[in-house]
Amino acid sequence: MIITTIGDEIGTTLEDQIEALKEVNMKYIEIRKINDIYIWEYSEEQIKKIKKEFEKNEIKVITIDTPIGKKKNSFNYDENIKLLDKYIKIANIFEAKYLRIFSDVGRILNSKSIKEVISEMSNITTKNKLNLLIENEKDTYAEDISTCNELIDNEKDVYILYDIENVYSRGYDVLNEYEKNKKNIKYIHIRDYNKKTQEYVYLGEGTIPITKLLKSLNKDKYDGVISLETMLPKYNKNESKKDIFVKSYKSLMNIYNMEE
Repeated sequence: MIITTIGDEIGTTLEDQIEALKEVNMKYIEIRKINDIYIWEYSEEQIKKIKKEFEKNEIKVITIDTPIGKKKNSFNYDENIKLLDKYIKIANIFEAKYLRIFSDVGRILNSKSIKEVISEMSNITTKNKLNLLIENEKDTYAEDISTCNELIDNEKDVYILYDIENVYSRGYDVLNEYEKNKKNIKYIHIRDYNKKTQEYVYLGEGTIPITKLLKSLNKDKYDGVISLETMLPKYNKNESKKDIFVKSYKSLMNIYNMEE
């Protein structure tokens, strides 16, 4: 199993992100933004320099997070395909394994159209030796895991990115959703939430059954990726992004080690 985290949630600059990872000896990173700029907005030369910095510090990019299929990119087929091409080139430079997208990628809003476009995209990413991840994002067509599963049925090298908080805060059962769809879950975003106060909280201090989920993952010999999300709505004034990340990572390790 690989443990990683989203770079811009643990530090804004490249240096900050590397420093935070080294603090806990984490060797993998999930990339979305650096210096508050989406990675696709960087030039090829800049991306190669970023890769060299990661390599110097023995850090590997495991996943590139794209905005494809979300918000302004929803159901914009031409723009999504153009953006996919850019992200594939970036992923190949970084030698990443996964590309993350969301489900609003059809030419129109219906299951058939979305499945057709996911199939097209998966053919492209497979040719480029990449795995496609579909995340269950709130307010997208597939905000629950079962719908994600239906959309990727029989597709090669397409898997579910299971965001447990997105499922939990929408009223779904985190453990049940995992058990029903675990065959296609290869990636998990993990953070905590307190249902009583309706707030994001530090890992292990909320009401999401994280301990029980990790126990199920251990039982199933889960060999995918767990990505630790540490973004809270408002950071404590006395804590940096790195401080919150380190605290969350230690909490995750404490919970995980108890379940081994």
